[in-house]
Amino acid sequence: MFQDLALFPHRDVFDNVAFGLRMIGLPRAEIETRVRESLALVGLGEFVKRDVNLLSGGEQQRVALARSLAPRPRLLMFDEPLGALDRLLREQLIADMRAILKRIGMTALYVTHDQIEAMAIADRLAILHDGRIEQIGAPEELYDRPATEFVVRFLDLGTVIRGRRSDDGRAHTPLGIVDVKSELKLESEALLLIRPEHVRIVQPDESCANVVAGIVTQCLFQRGRYRLTVEVNGVSLHGDVAERKTEGEVIHLCVEAVSL
Repeated sequence: MFQDLALFPHRDVFDNVAFGLRMIGLPRAEIETRVRESLALVGLGEFVKRDVNLLSGGEQQRVALARSLAPRPRLLMFDEPLGALDRLLREQLIADMRAILKRIGMTALYVTHDQIEAMAIADRLAILHDGRIEQIGAPEELYDRPATEFVVRFLDLGTVIRGRRSDDGRAHTPLGIVDVKSELKLESEALLLIRPEHVRIVQPDESCANVVAGIVTQCLFQRGRYRLTVEVNGVSLHGDVAERKTEGEVIHLCVEAVSL
């Protein structure tokens, strides 16, 4: 299933879905049955004779999916199938597509550069970089235990900082000496991850293992919260907070770091 859909503009919905079935020489009655079953599966049962040029982007996407499902392949490959759609429609189709594939039990290889899309639709993810696999696992596994710095950056999991492991198990970093929640590896160099959800605003004297002071460089409103970017000794930390902060304002943050 292609990003540009590759629907035939001179054929109606039925003929678009039936195309592959005719190519493999199925009887007319079998084609009729499979086309209607596939369209019903994607919620377009009433669109059999509709002109594809009159369909919305989301409806065209469903026709393309029905056409891919109709031959009942053992493996279905998706190449950036939702890349051309707006965000709201893409979110709706992600959920629908996963539900359809689960319902029919079909194996699918889904290629995308959209991290949210990949995490939402996949049972297992493979992160590739320069033609090599960085990590394979369930979405929850990659989120909780990213294997490399590239995985962290590609999935936008937070800020990676480098430091040196001290004898007491803490890390010397540009943020200062940092207590690390997970045990540091034995190597002298420490690679730490600070997630946005592990950053909160505190008072300077508030009890916290790691309190740092920084300057707000950006504050963006996102769905009822504010995504802050705070620079601390040349390191940009990100946090999601409930109240707006002014750019240039000095604030104190409590941060939680984990070892990669």
